[in-house]
Amino acid sequence: LPLDGKEWYKYLYSSVVLFFCLAICMIGGSMFAKTLIVIFMITVVCTLSVYISIFAKSERKLIQNPRIDMLDKRNESCANHTFYTGLSGTTFKDNFYEQYGRDYITHDKMDFATVFSILFSSVTGILNGANMSG
Repeated sequence: LPLDGKEWYKYLYSSVVLFFCLAICMIGGSMFAKTLIVIFMITVVCTLSVYISIFAKSERKLIQNPRIDMLDKRNESCANHTFYTGLSGTTFKDNFYEQYGRDYITHDKMDFATVFSILFSSVTGILNGANMSG
């Protein structure tokens, strides 16, 4: 458990989710089939929130990069914030061509295969598990 008391909610949330998964496993497959619609609805809401956030944006919001100051102390002049631009032609043009950087832990240069393997498994993992289970 975190001793500083700032991130206790992550452990509480994780514990509740794991307890829910344990309860489903203990009850059996019929309960999983009944809860599958809930999992599907959560996935739909999350997907819709991504599309809505593209179009429904307010003024420029300052977004802090997560813990960049703790991860990389070699470049103190590096800005640790960015702006969310929403649907923007300039942002699309700037991000159209690949500009892979180095991993901050291994210092290996990233490539398409690495980024795709992480992104693909993270966005399709829940659907893959649901399809394989029945």
